[in-house]
Amino acid sequence: MTSKQEDNDRSKERTGNAEAAQQVFYSARNHEKVMDSIVDEFAKKGGFDDLPGKGKPLKLKEGDVLSHVMHEARIMPPWLELQREIAKEMRRLLAKQEAGRDLVSDQEIEALNDQIRQFNRSVPSSLLQKGLVSSANLAVQIEKWE
Repeated sequence: MTSKQEDNDRSKERTGNAEAAQQVFYSARNHEKVMDSIVDEFAKKGGFDDLPGKGKPLKLKEGDVLSHVMHEARIMPPWLELQREIAKEMRRLLAKQEAGRDLVSDQEIEALNDQIRQFNRSVPSSLLQKGLVSSANLAVQIEKWE
């Protein structure tokens, strides 16, 4: 195949792609016109007259859409789930410490600090990172987690 034929084929391909894109565009515009006419007809028949809240301002949620959707779906980022787990474990260890039953072991504190290190690596900002705990500062540190 000569380079002139190849150029001709490429030109036809581009033209075909442009025509397909134009058809999609016109189809979307036609769909928009159809939807507009349906809404207009509904309004003319009084379909919007008896809606609850008519004449009142809309109650719009503040914040970004993603946060709202995640809240409604009860989805939480992994680092927030980990934060809750750490706070729960801290409360458990503090209750154990305050009850005086058993001393909080070094292994329990180290396991908690491993979770805190994991949390600190996963937060989206270093401003959200937390300090490690010891059995001596557990009561003070728990306030920073709740």
